[in-house]
Amino acid sequence: MERPTGVTIIAALGILGGTVLVILGILSLAVFGLPSEGLFAAFAIFFSTFYILLGLTEFIASWGLLVGKGWAWTLNLVLAALSIVLVLFFPGSSFWTIIINAIIIYYLFRPNVKAFFGKGPAGSYQPPPPPTTTTQKTATCPRCGQQLTYIEQYKRWYCYNCQQYSS
Repeated sequence: MERPTGVTIIAALGILGGTVLVILGILSLAVFGLPSEGLFAAFAIFFSTFYILLGLTEFIASWGLLVGKGWAWTLNLVLAALSIVLVLFFPGSSFWTIIINAIIIYYLFRPNVKAFFGKGPAGSYQPPPPPTTTTQKTATCPRCGQQLTYIEQYKRWYCYNCQQYSS
């Protein structure tokens, strides 16, 4: 199944956002954290580290989106929700951040996007027809334990129960 265009756009936004967060974290660490001492410096170091780690998480989540990993779908939902919560608790933050992340959450629940990540039925996607004959041995699905079907055209095992190819 081909990656939906919106997933590529979300991944690009994640890479851009991750870059901004890492740069913001490094700059705030350089400006506020290292040269001074005391409670303010401790808070600056904590928040700088938080932004850097959040930015790196955005990079990892974006890579996962680009390659179609199921965990990336979940992680991006969590990051979008976290972003909305952070904007609500920090006045002066952009209202557009809430709108963009709400759109991302909505889009990730579209049937074709969920199907791309193996998170739901494929909607209009139809699995390939079963082969007419096969000379391959039988195999079972590592996820659900059902019998796999070898799809000769793709040279891969397919689970009709999970609606996914076996790795």
